[in-house]
Parts: sequence; structure tokens; C-alpha cells
Amino acid sequence: MYILKMYSFITFVLVLCICVSKSSQVNILQEAANLGATDFVKIIMETGMQKILAGTGPFTLFVPTNEAVSKLPKLYITLKELVQYHVIMGEVLSNQLKNEELIPTLLNPNGTALDIRFNLYKGNKLLTAEGSSVIVPDKTADNGVVHVVDRVLYPVPLTNLPVLIAMLKSTSTMMSALSVVDLVDFLLGGPFTLFAPTNDAFLKLPPDEFNKLLANHTALTAVLKYHILNTTVWSVGMMNNEALPTILYPRWLGVTEYNGKIFINNGLITDRDLAVSNGVVHLIDHVLLPNPF
Repeated sequence: MYILKMYSFITFVLVLCICVSKSSQVNILQEAANLGATDFVKIIMETGMQKILAGTGPFTLFVPTNEAVSKLPKLYITLKELVQYHVIMGEVLSNQLKNEELIPTLLNPNGTALDIRFNLYKGNKLLTAEGSSVIVPDKTADNGVVHVVDRVLYPVPLTNLPVLIAMLKSTSTMMSALSVVDLVDFLLGGPFTLFAPTNDAFLKLPPDEFNKLLANHTALTAVLKYHILNTTVWSVGMMNNEALPTILYPRWLGVTEYNGKIFINNGLITDRDLAVSNGVVHLIDHVLLPNPF
């Protein structure tokens, strides 16, 4: 076992050395390894993508930390597709990026490249790439630039907001409510943040309350709009005691952070940062009711 591990390590080092140009200039893979993102570099090697990323480029590579890679959940895409989603053609520096900017990646499963959405928070001091904080930006290499992120850019935004809500078994009631008041087509626009109550959240409403809402489309529309923001707010961009403006003007939502948990009004975010092509979805355990209601 020791010999196998040593052989694997030596092979890893040799491949990295081959990727370095004869003039001793460092390419993005070597720079990523130098920055400590060795686990993601190993994934790149496993997929064969090093043959491309050692080329002329230029490329922009987003590399998750080793800790981030260790938390990677079960994938519904291939490792190669995962790597492709972390690469942009051309050199993109952090000071060039604007809030809500979309830049296509190398991943194009249906002939159309999937974008990374960039956002700025906390007075433009925090840059996120698809909801992941860029913790070490702008490490230049011979054939591009490397940015270290604190989370793997996953799940990738394979679909839009309404389709995701329709796909999730836990939000079928929310989908029914959106359909009743014709908000589905509206949510094809964006970018949006949707705090989506789960089916269990709707069951917490007082008896017959949901049926009353279904019968009163004006009231139901107001309640649903109270769950929608007209911008993309990832969990890392939320601050304790912050007020988030909803599209039910002029109603706001309050953010509370406690012991690593995030509450929106009285609703706990149970599943955060579900990426969609036109924003982000957070699942919550309560239906949010505007005051007065």
C-alpha cells in the first residue's frame, strides 16, 4: 500500500513537472498546486484535462481548496464536466468583474456553454463565483490566472428557477402555488433569489389557511412575491440583521445568523445555494407572511 501511494505521488509530481514550460515559467496547474489546491489538481489529472490546461491559453481557473474538495457531495455530472465548469477561456481578473456578470465556461453539455455568475457583496469586498467566495484572487501564471475558492462550484446551474422547483419533490406545493397565480413565466426572467418553502412548511400553516390563499389570488400573489428578491443573494452574501428588499415593494425580509444557521424572518434555510441559470434558490422550513397579513 505504501509503495502504491508513493508511486501515485511520484506520478502526480512528474505530471506537474511536465506541465511546466522549458523556460521555467509556471502554468495554471503548477500555480494551483503551489497554492495548495492539490486535490483538485489531481482531479484534473484524472480527467485528462491537464493536456488542455497546460496549453497556450490563456485560461482562468477556479480551484477549490482541499477542504472544499473533501466536502464534495455525490455528483450527477462527470468529473471532467466538473473541471470544465471551473475553467473560462481568456484571462479574467477580479477587478474586471461586475455584480451579476455571467461568463461562459468550458462546460457545454447541450451545445450551449454554462455560465459562472459573479456577485459582489459587503461593499464590493467579497467576490463570489457561483456562490463560492474567492478567497485568493488573481494568481497569474504563464498561460492564465488562478483564483482559489472556498467551495466547489457545484451544483452547476443546469436549469432555470421554475424548472428546478418543478423537479424537486420537496417543493411541489410551491410549484402549484406559483402556477395558480401565473408567476411561473415571470420567474423565467431574473436574476432572482427565491426562498422556497418546502411542502412541510406549507403544512405548518393554520388549518385551511393555504386553501384560503388558493381561493384569493391577490393574497397568494402577495405572499409568493414576499419570497422573491430581484437580485442574486447567495448564503455567503447574507449578513446578520440585514434587510433584504423583496419584489413585494416595500416589504423586506430580515436575516438572522445563529450558530452557523441562517433564518429569513422565522424561516430556517434548510438547503442553501441551489444554483439555477437565472439566480439561486434557498429552501426554507416556514412560509413567510408579510406583515400585516
